[in-house]
Amino acid sequence: ELVRGGLLSEPLDALLTYAADEFNLFDSFGLGLSSAALSAHAAAAVGDFHEDQPWVHAVMSVSMLFLTMRLSRVFYLSSTVGPYLKMIFKMWADVMKIIVLGAPVVLSFALAMHKLFAGTVTSLDGGCSTPGDPEAQEETEEDFRASLVLSAMVLAEIVIGGDDSRFACLRQSSAGILAWWLQLGYMILAVVLLLNVVIASMAKTFDLIFERLDQNAMFVKAKLIQSLGRLPVAPPPFNLIGIPSRILVA
Repeated sequence: ELVRGGLLSEPLDALLTYAADEFNLFDSFGLGLSSAALSAHAAAAVGDFHEDQPWVHAVMSVSMLFLTMRLSRVFYLSSTVGPYLKMIFKMWADVMKIIVLGAPVVLSFALAMHKLFAGTVTSLDGGCSTPGDPEAQEETEEDFRASLVLSAMVLAEIVIGGDDSRFACLRQSSAGILAWWLQLGYMILAVVLLLNVVIASMAKTFDLIFERLDQNAMFVKAKLIQSLGRLPVAPPPFNLIGIPSRILVA
C-alpha cells in the first residue's frame, strides 16, 4: 500500500496518507512486533537462543492485540455502528492530548513526593489502613521512597481510580502535613481539572459526530472503500510477488 501511495517518489506524503488510517497503524505495529517474535523463534531453532524468554511472549502478546483489533474495521461498513467507531478514535485522540498535558503534572508531583520521602525511614506499620481493606495502604511511604518511576505509577493509578488517594496515610506519615498538601494539590490538578477537561472534550466530540451522523456514516464507508482500493488484488503472501514490478513502475 505504501508503494502504491508513492513511497519512492513522495515518501513523506505516502507515509502521512498511510498513517491517516488508524487501522494501518494497527497493522504496522502488529506485523512489526509479530515479525520480531517470529525472528526470535527462528533464532531459537538454529542457535542457542531460548524462545521461552518473557520478552518474546510479551512481544507476541502485544502483536496479537493489534492484529485482532484491526478486525473491528468491518464496522465501518455499517451506517449505524461506523460513526461510533470513528467517535472512539476521535475520543482517543482527546485522551492522548490530555495525557501529554498531564504528564508534566504527574512527573512534577512524583519527583516532589519521592524527594520528600527519600530522607525518611519511618514506616507506617499499618496505622492508616482503610475500613474494609486493612492492608491497602501499609506501604505508602515505601512506594514513594523506592523510586521516581514507582512514585509516578502510584500517582497515575490514582487518576484512573485504580488506587486510593492515600490521604490518611500521608497525614500520618513521617513527612507530615506537607505530603498531605502535595497530594491535595495533585488531586485538584490531575483529578478535578484534567479529568473534567477530557470529559468535556469527549462530550464535544460526541456532539459534533452525532449531529452529522449520516454524513459521518458516508465518510467512514468511503474511507474504507478508498483504503481497499489501494490494496493489491492478490491476498497475502501472494501480494509480495508483485512488489518488484510496482517498484519499477514507481
